[in-house]
Amino acid sequence: VTVTSGAPRNSSSSAVSAPAAILVDAFSFLLSGLCLGAIRQPEVAPKLNEEANHLWREMGAGIRQLFGNATLRAITLATATLSFFNAMLEALYLLYMTNSLGLSAALIGLIFSAGSLGFLMGALLPNRMVSRFGLGPTLMAGLGLLTLSDFILPLARGPQPLIIALLIVAQICFGCGLTFYNIGQVSLRQAVTPEQMLGRMNGTLDFVVAGLIPIGALVGGLLGERLGLRPTLLLAASGELLAVVWLLISPVRTAR
Repeated sequence: VTVTSGAPRNSSSSAVSAPAAILVDAFSFLLSGLCLGAIRQPEVAPKLNEEANHLWREMGAGIRQLFGNATLRAITLATATLSFFNAMLEALYLLYMTNSLGLSAALIGLIFSAGSLGFLMGALLPNRMVSRFGLGPTLMAGLGLLTLSDFILPLARGPQPLIIALLIVAQICFGCGLTFYNIGQVSLRQAVTPEQMLGRMNGTLDFVVAGLIPIGALVGGLLGERLGLRPTLLLAASGELLAVVWLLISPVRTAR
């Protein structure tokens, strides 16, 4: 969720208008949907049990599975904490780059595009990281790298080229850290959950995490008005550190 007020400074140098850029982005989602629709891999129907076709029983089973398992509980709390505080940060990030740092739309696009390199690195390296350090340490390293990237944002100072370089580094670290964490935590929660419970476990976790995103964005906007952009960004980055704590005090820490 992103909040912005007015066009970025020096936006006249952009190649296309903002509506045209949004239209291209929307078309990319349409193309993605068509590609997914072209998949013809058959899926095996799940086995039904006594909770099937009973909504409240299925919800209860998902909640018990999620919070009754120490590993799943830690992953849920860590992911929820990360989503809440990252939503606070994302609500103000564009405002910060345009109003506080004076970056143009083209420079902002360059910074965001650099994150793709981080996502690529994050997709290629997890196997090596897990083989050498273990799954738990890799998960915590991913969260630590992500948090470090978000601390860079409000601390960026100096000439504009230096600020741009710092923000590019932050985006690369964010993409790499987030991919490390997501690949690892999804793999781990699938490994410790019975196959017939995967749908309910994932649905419950997604409900908890997604429900906190709009709340975090609202809190970020309110604090941004009261405290200012930079202090709120620092507060959000500090809050993300709590996600690492949930893993440190759980069985995830030693997961191989």
